[in-house]
Amino acid sequence: MAATFGLQKGLKVLSNNVFRFIQQTLLNHPIHTSKQVREY
Repeated sequence: MAATFGLQKGLKVLSNNVFRFIQQTLLNHPIHTSKQVREY
């Protein structure tokens, strides 16, 4: 149970970070998003 809970918590944190990153990218650079992705 503990391992499953830790995995779920980790996935939730990871998805939250990804969502936040995407949201910030879209808000800050709505036009240059595709360029930024290519540079990375």
